[in-house]
Amino acid sequence: MLRVLLASLTLLLFAASSARAYTPESGVWWNPAESGVGYQIEVQDNFVGMFIYYYHPDGRPEWYTSAGFLQGNALFEGTVERYENGMCFGCTWVRNNFDQNMGTVRVVFNADDPTRAIMTMGGRTFPIERYQFYLKRPEDGSASIRLTKMLGEWSSTIDLSSVAGPASYPYSGDILVFDLLDTSQAPGFFDGCRPDNSADGFCSDDAIEWHAASGYYDTVDRRHMIVVDDSEDFYALYELKVGSNDFRGRMALYPKGTNPVDYYPVRGFRTASRSFVEDGVGPAIKRTADADGKRQRADGGLGALLEGMGAFDKSPDTGPKSLGDDARLTQIRQMLEQRLSGAR
Repeated sequence: MLRVLLASLTLLLFAASSARAYTPESGVWWNPAESGVGYQIEVQDNFVGMFIYYYHPDGRPEWYTSAGFLQGNALFEGTVERYENGMCFGCTWVRNNFDQNMGTVRVVFNADDPTRAIMTMGGRTFPIERYQFYLKRPEDGSASIRLTKMLGEWSSTIDLSSVAGPASYPYSGDILVFDLLDTSQAPGFFDGCRPDNSADGFCSDDAIEWHAASGYYDTVDRRHMIVVDDSEDFYALYELKVGSNDFRGRMALYPKGTNPVDYYPVRGFRTASRSFVEDGVGPAIKRTADADGKRQRADGGLGALLEGMGAFDKSPDTGPKSLGDDARLTQIRQMLEQRLSGAR
């Protein structure tokens, strides 16, 4: 019965995902209930290469491969092949040989979370997820990985095509840095800023004073909520589904003291590691030249851009559908706004 239920659920997930912009994450995957075995899944364009690390009944390690094209954007089915007589550790290279066809593997990726999937192989159906090596550190204590993985720098592209006039470019962007965890209230918050420029990768005193940011993970609807002190007059709200290094969702810019009305599609990716943000050393996408200058004015945010485009003069357009319950969205947004009001 459980296997039938899981199979039905995976079919529903696949059907729901077929129209969405979605790519499963490449990397090492595992089933947390079966430590010691794993799956290396590499997605390039719509082609999947999979390497499976299991053991022979006598205890010897074995590896298997499967490769082929995704069906749609969230379903992979392929043949599992076993190889033997390859190169040993420290030995001269020799070509390995195909040994045996082991059957088929089926992976249905979760279109709402690119780090999770359901696998069927060897007569079993079980969950797998992306293995996180260091997005949560020992010094993070009880903090959830949903919070710790947000530490670092993130860049986003905002789709403003619904308000862009003939002379306006339909896209805008934003950069957010998160460098602090606050677990004094469960499940906790991640705090940071919109930095002064795209080169620094950290929160200056000016950035914290004028453009502080605070985020929260909603465990009920499984989404990240972020509010940014956009300017003296506006807040920016992000409602996101976040993977290991990218996100997608919607954002809103709204006058302080009001509720957001218009939402715009947004997607983004990590542009600097936690190590770079905290210590200045680590992976980062940065230009080598010095920063051109700091953002000085509190009223120069994205809200002013939209106001100049006449976005607030138009009839309400709710834009992309909410990722969860709107009542909870309002409660979390107001909680984050209160945190920011005390940041100055």
